Amino acid sequence: LPISTGNVTGGNLLTGGLISATGNITSAANVSGGNVLATTTVSAASYIGSIVSVTANINGGNIISAGNIGIGNTSPSFPLQVLAQDTAPTQRTVIMVRNQQSGDQTDTMTADIDFSLWDSNTQLTVPQGRIGVKGDATANQSYEAGGQLCFYTSIRNYASPALLERLRIDSSGNVGIANIAPLHTLTVSGNSYISDTQTVIGNVIGGNLTTSG
Repeated sequence: LPISTGNVTGGNLLTGGLISATGNITSAANVSGGNVLATTTVSAASYIGSIVSVTANINGGNIISAGNIGIGNTSPSFPLQVLAQDTAPTQRTVIMVRNQQSGDQTDTMTADIDFSLWDSNTQLTVPQGRIGVKGDATANQSYEAGGQLCFYTSIRNYASPALLERLRIDSSGNVGIANIAPLHTLTVSGNSYISDTQTVIGNVIGGNLTTSG
C-alpha cells in the first residue's frame, strides 16, 4: 500500500487498495483502482475505477468510476454532484463552463451545455436540447464582453436531426422567440396565442388585431 507523508510519484499507479499521501500524488499516466487520498494535489491523465478524495485540487483528464462523482461532497447521490458551502448566503459561481481559444473570438464561438436522451434504438450524436452563450459581436473587446444566452431544441427528424435556436436573450436584455436579433424587450417572429387576459399599458401598434371574448 503506497502510504507517504510526502509525495507519491510514478508512471501508472495501479492499486487494489489505498494510495495515501499528505503531499502530492503525481502520475505520468493513469491512476487505476482502489482509493486515492491526498491532502494537496492529485495529477494524472485519468482516474479509472478509483475513488478520489482530495482536500485541494484534482488535476488531470477523466475521472472514470463505477459510482458517483462528488465535488465538495463525500456522499454523492447523482452521477455528478457539486456542493459549494458558504457560512452566509452569497452569490456563488458553482460551475464554470468556458470555451477558451488562443486566438480572437469569432461570431461562431459558443460555450454550450448539451442535453441528450439515448436509448437502444435512438442514438444520435445531435443532442435533443442545448443551452449556450454566444458573444455579442466581434467588432471590439467591449462587444466581445457582451453575452447572448441561447436555447435550442432538435427537430423531429431521425434521419436528419438538427438543432434550431428557439429563444435568445441578448446583451441588452431583449428576448427573441424565433428571432435571433430582438429589437424590443420581447420580439416574437410568427404567430402567438394568449389564452388569458392580456393587459397593455400604452399603445398597441401594428397591423390587424383579432380578439374574442
